[in-house]
Amino acid sequence: MPPCLNRLLVVVTPKEPFAKWVAGTDPRDKSPPTLADVRRESTAYLIGECDMETEYPRTLRRHFRVIFENELAGWYTLEETWPKNRTFAMFQDWFDVSFISMVNDLAAEPLIVEDFD
Repeated sequence: MPPCLNRLLVVVTPKEPFAKWVAGTDPRDKSPPTLADVRRESTAYLIGECDMETEYPRTLRRHFRVIFENELAGWYTLEETWPKNRTFAMFQDWFDVSFISMVNDLAAEPLIVEDFD
């Protein structure tokens, strides 16, 4: 049996408002990305375990700013292009989020943690 990580996997997938922001951020782009383009790859985040029934909203609220900024930076690193008032409600409008409680490591190689800062 593969080892199970003591983490929750949070999968974040862009919705239409995010796609519109991406498409409208660079006016020089003659062929801006579509919703299908930005949804092609979701992003996954590992967070500490929590009770998904009772702690899910609080856990998501605790992490949404970092996730939101990472998603924006994935398309445009210039922070002045980012929406100024990034609220939790806006995050929920811009992204579908799903929690996955069972994360199994099937890789033979050891887990390596890289810090990009």
